[in-house]
Amino acid sequence: MNLHGHTQSLPRGRPPGARNKVTRDLREMVRASLDEVGGVAYLVRQAQANPGAYLALLGKVLPKEIAATVETRTYIVAPEQAASMEAWSGQVQVAPDDGEVPPVEGE
Repeated sequence: MNLHGHTQSLPRGRPPGARNKVTRDLREMVRASLDEVGGVAYLVRQAQANPGAYLALLGKVLPKEIAATVETRTYIVAPEQAASMEAWSGQVQVAPDDGEVPPVEGE
């Protein structure tokens, strides 16, 4: 209801996420011009000829933040517990999923 007690039949404004018509049209023109000059091959040539400008373009089109989850399950045996560096590198193992650390060979 609005201030006068009437229900509003039409929503006001653009729906969330809708692009401005000028912005949408400009994006379509840029895309069409890229197709006209050679698409990916053109961008590759520009990356080689003008790396600064190409990197600036990447900075504008790549996402600012990336949400990622990294899970690691490794452990390292201290080098002084091994007879040689080769033996030490062979003792580095992936820990099992149950969280138990496997015993080191020779213990």
